[in-house]
Amino acid sequence: MLTRDDLHKLFSRPDRTMNAVFTLYLNVVSGDYRQTLQRMLEEQKASIYDHFEAVHLLVAVQEVEQFFATYQPQGQSLVFIFDCIDHFLWTRELQVQLRDMVHLSVRPYLRPLADAMDEFPHYGVAVVEKNAFRLFTVNLGEIEEYRRPSIGVVDAIRRMTRSQRLSQLILAGRLEITTKLRSTVAKRLGPILIGTIDLDFNAEPAQILHRTQPVAEELKRKEDSEIVRELTIQPSEGSWAVTGLGTTLDLLNKGRIWQLVYAEGLHGRALECRQCAAIFSESHEHCVYCGSPLEPVGNLADLIYKHSLVHGARVRKVSADAGVVLSAAGGIGGFIRTAKTRAG
Repeated sequence: MLTRDDLHKLFSRPDRTMNAVFTLYLNVVSGDYRQTLQRMLEEQKASIYDHFEAVHLLVAVQEVEQFFATYQPQGQSLVFIFDCIDHFLWTRELQVQLRDMVHLSVRPYLRPLADAMDEFPHYGVAVVEKNAFRLFTVNLGEIEEYRRPSIGVVDAIRRMTRSQRLSQLILAGRLEITTKLRSTVAKRLGPILIGTIDLDFNAEPAQILHRTQPVAEELKRKEDSEIVRELTIQPSEGSWAVTGLGTTLDLLNKGRIWQLVYAEGLHGRALECRQCAAIFSESHEHCVYCGSPLEPVGNLADLIYKHSLVHGARVRKVSADAGVVLSAAGGIGGFIRTAKTRAG
């Protein structure tokens, strides 16, 4: 199961000085996925005119062909990343569908993965009975049973949520059982409980996933709307929240943003200062901090995501109604670090 730590490790890989990192996203649920792959590779070859890029693509295609010689799909989509410089290879199957694409750049193309982790809630499920319980984690449409320790249900839930970094929990089981347990969980674990559902104790994992996903998705929509409301309806001067590309990037470059929020559809080219690593939008030519020239480095949203992780800032993408509201305010915003957030 993919985690935020996995994503952070990929974002932390060094940028190359040339386009030498190959990224593939491929839906593998249909029988013609190999034809789709071949078509995308041919289109990528036709789009390259630089000799070194062509060599790197050739090396990457050979690695792809070797991988697919024995590959048998087990999920809905495949992510394949290969660095032609150090031959780093990372593959992962996901139980959600992502848009098919091939990408050759100086770094892995991770925005589709990051967006998917924002779109699909990450939560825990405790299926309870009078003298028994089962624990599950859900992420990116995938459900996985958590090995139950030989301790009480509340202590086991606490251990699971801490080890898996979960902030949301759903209780499932007979109504009389979950009603009794609900107050105990709230008292001992705080506001982690987001809902309860009536469910047979021996339900299959697929049924548990099907029944709990709507609860988590509805909560996410409400949270997105509340976060955007806090960003856009704010005090004037001295506010702890900002919106707009220029102001947000300035504070992000200074390490003053603890949570960055952007709307689905945020686009534009990114510029980076190779001297101090600050990032800018297309409206700049020189770094405002050190005066060095700026270099185009790809998609703005991609670089913002990576830069946020480097500075220890959380990142959240909002869509639907919340995304529309944030887009009207510049498409991006953030919450400013305070003494309280630094201490926390």
